[in-house]
Amino acid sequence: MKYYKQEMEPLVELYEFRQKQNSQYLSSDAALTSKKEALFKKGDMAQWEYEGPLKELIGRSHQLLRDKNLAFPFMCTKETKKVQEAKERVNFFTN
Repeated sequence: MKYYKQEMEPLVELYEFRQKQNSQYLSSDAALTSKKEALFKKGDMAQWEYEGPLKELIGRSHQLLRDKNLAFPFMCTKETKKVQEAKERVNFFTN
């Protein structure tokens, strides 16, 4: 029984680490989504924190202000990248 506990200890630690990473990812994803919702409701594209060329936003402004599914990828690009990295970390420890 002692040997079994020693063998399982690293697996339990890995599982706990994965759970911690997953909860951090889920909370950051939920916070980012609510931030994007608030920015979409304001309707001010200047506050979207987009880091690409502004021509993309200006050319599609009418579509983006009407459809949040089209607008979300253009909002908070730095934070979106961080959340995506957290998701990839969780997926690494899941698989």
